[in-house]
Amino acid sequence: MEQTISNIYNKVAQIKETIIIKESNDICKAWDSKVGGKAYLLEDDEYPVSFDSSETFEFLIQINCNDLPDNELFPKKGLLQFFINHEYSFEKEDKPFEIRYIENIITDDDLLDYDIEDEYDEDDNPEVDEDDDNETMIEEEIKITFEKAFDHINSTTIEWDSFKGKMASALYEYRDELDDYDSMIKDSNYLEDLDFILDDEKVLEVMHSSKLLGYPDNFDEDIRLSDYKYHDYILLLQLSLAADYFDNEDETNICWFIKEEDLKALNFNNVICSYFR
Repeated sequence: MEQTISNIYNKVAQIKETIIIKESNDICKAWDSKVGGKAYLLEDDEYPVSFDSSETFEFLIQINCNDLPDNELFPKKGLLQFFINHEYSFEKEDKPFEIRYIENIITDDDLLDYDIEDEYDEDDNPEVDEDDDNETMIEEEIKITFEKAFDHINSTTIEWDSFKGKMASALYEYRDELDDYDSMIKDSNYLEDLDFILDDEKVLEVMHSSKLLGYPDNFDEDIRLSDYKYHDYILLLQLSLAADYFDNEDETNICWFIKEEDLKALNFNNVICSYFR
């Protein structure tokens, strides 16, 4: 039975190329791809800060596009940086996150700023609430590498309903081979758990990992469903809060989404993020 279902799934499978983010033990230079630590910064540059509180945003991840495997969407060079605003609230005129793209990377150490104080260090910042678990998400700097993979659709994505329709049509085509076909189609949740279709550790590892492109694994409703204008957005970046480098009890992934044409044009003004609903 499960093998038949798996064969049917493979016939209609919706698979996208993705780029998996992996940890590295190598020493990290200022312009390397990394999570945590301090963002690549020239002497005259400043970290983004909250308009209302002037608190420094937390730097989450930096992607040196030269490190990425061949793909048709990301630039071939430059740094892409993601910052998050822990002070953000919907009631204030502020922005929840910032994405910066630096096209030309200068590797002259004398022009770089290594002396930025850590705004989230409790010893240096008495205003930090000791009971606040969200003062920082990543406590250490870790170099990262990238690997191409294939990502299977999952039930938390906006594309799932379309996939279910294709799967239902394929099941009907094979109904004579399925002893439980009648009871299956009466159960509206029979496709909600992919484990019985994709009983494969590698598939699930890709699904849950930090990655660029592919399908989001939100553990919740896809934020793109909140407004029709977001339906054509694609996954820009997923950070898995279950990763070892995150110091956060919340295991709901943070996902950023962007229009494909905006990514190609390096326009990050219209990006949306699932962390801020």
